[in-house]
Amino acid sequence: MGVDPLGDAGEHGDMLRFFLRAVSTLVQGLVERSESSTVSTTPNPNKPSGIRAGREDSMKEPWSWDEADLQRLVATGTKESLTLDYKASAALANTDGKKNEVSKDVSAFANSAGGTIVYGIVEKDHLPVCLDHGFDPTDITREWLESVINSRIQRRIDGVRISAVDLRSTSPGRVAYVVSVPQSNRAPHQAHDKKFYKRFEFESVPMEEYEIRDVARRGSVPDLSAWFVLAPGPEWSGDAARPGTASPPVDSLVREVPLTFADGAEFSNPVPLAIVMTNTASAPAHFVRAEVMLDESVRIRDPADFSLRGVRNDLLVGQNAPLQHLVWDLVSPPNLPVFEGYFPRVGGRLVSIAVRQRAGLYSLVCMLRAPGMEARGVAAVLQCTGASLKIMNAPQPVVS
Repeated sequence: MGVDPLGDAGEHGDMLRFFLRAVSTLVQGLVERSESSTVSTTPNPNKPSGIRAGREDSMKEPWSWDEADLQRLVATGTKESLTLDYKASAALANTDGKKNEVSKDVSAFANSAGGTIVYGIVEKDHLPVCLDHGFDPTDITREWLESVINSRIQRRIDGVRISAVDLRSTSPGRVAYVVSVPQSNRAPHQAHDKKFYKRFEFESVPMEEYEIRDVARRGSVPDLSAWFVLAPGPEWSGDAARPGTASPPVDSLVREVPLTFADGAEFSNPVPLAIVMTNTASAPAHFVRAEVMLDESVRIRDPADFSLRGVRNDLLVGQNAPLQHLVWDLVSPPNLPVFEGYFPRVGGRLVSIAVRQRAGLYSLVCMLRAPGMEARGVAAVLQCTGASLKIMNAPQPVVS
């Protein structure tokens, strides 16, 4: 998504980041104990993910990185991860051995959660040490690297992006390469040595037979996610689904609205809230259960088509946090299924909420379940100043 959801949070930004990450951690616990995760199929956003590339919140999407972004990875000690790998320039050479390693590493990312490979950063113990001398762009070209990836991996991976980063200050005239690999719903992809690889503990390792079969099911089950939109505009408040984009627009991830109060009222006038769902898999979702957990301090004026299940203290593992529990089911027919590229609202109509005229931070969680898909949790934080209400969506969903 390429933006810092809390980039304009001012002096309270660190506190808000901590709170948001804590909410996301709580969601992880809820996901892990979900009883509906019947299949271990990896989720498939089928697009290169900047957040999953291990970037700092303030950095751009990996395919837009420049030399300053690479230096920031080094300066901040951004560690390698499931979705981020550093390679020294020696990793790219016109030899069969090096080309085969490229096919192994790129296919492993596509078969797993997707991610980013940076060619031109030296690492030690999975931490970046420095930018090295990079590549002569007339020798190791972007087109050469693209050809290696396309010719040595079967099937071809859709959506791989290769960007050449000019090393103007560290190695003038030379470049580093950033390869952004999507999680593929055409997986599994076979490397040149006829093996199937996955990412595991900073490495590309061969997949077990059952994992290959599991990944092959990826395109046959839905891949749902959601985000929260406060006081939505007409594009989210109408009845029609909104096609056309694969991720929420930037201005909906963080949105602040003024609060109004009737004379002597304890709670604000109603504020509309939309929960927008998306499916990034080609398989439509015919049956969906959505559970929303909302801080007890926030009053629900209108639950829309949700069923209120009361207040519970046991919904988030390890926390004695009273949360209002709402449930909504989509069944098709008679409802339309959730198709790829469409954005129906969870709960049908807009939910409306109200808050007290005082400062506070409130957690908001949505759990999505569909047959064959892992339970997925998305989190947001509501920040009330007393005069305004602001929503901040967590930068990525949590899956089991």
